[in-house]
Amino acid sequence: MRVLTAREAEIVETIAETFFPREDGEGIGADEARVVRYVDGFLSKLPFFERLKLRALFQLFEFGIAAKLMDPTARFTRASLSDRESFLESWERSDNHAFRSIYAALRSVVTLGYMDDTTVQEAMGDLRRDELIRDELASVTAHAAEAVRVGAAGLANGAATEHASGAEAH
Repeated sequence: MRVLTAREAEIVETIAETFFPREDGEGIGADEARVVRYVDGFLSKLPFFERLKLRALFQLFEFGIAAKLMDPTARFTRASLSDRESFLESWERSDNHAFRSIYAALRSVVTLGYMDDTTVQEAMGDLRRDELIRDELASVTAHAAEAVRVGAAGLANGAATEHASGAEAH
């Protein structure tokens, strides 16, 4: 590993296995698709601060499950598949836009790693890797654009309210 520690690699592997579980011994699992290797290589190409943010994201999911399970000793890497799926789904369906965006970032990095594997690409047959990557990036872009729109609207509303209350004071 160039960037990930052994512990972080285990977290990424478990997250990837949750997104892409091998069903009854069938299909291509995250380990076979070498998702951890892809994510480590991806991180090695990022600027230092961006790399730190993604590594912190992995830790957030490793330790965050403790709050959902109401067990301070719980860890994502030790949780059952159903608990891990439920935890990830709670982020995906959250009313909080920031939580959904964080989930989308995690899902995108892991999906890109899974889809980069030639075994996965060959198993998918007619689907082309570039189309899947484009669709995944479009999804992330849509989430980011929505976050900017909501944030800008909030700032504009706050500025208008502040301006109006300032005008009343004069």
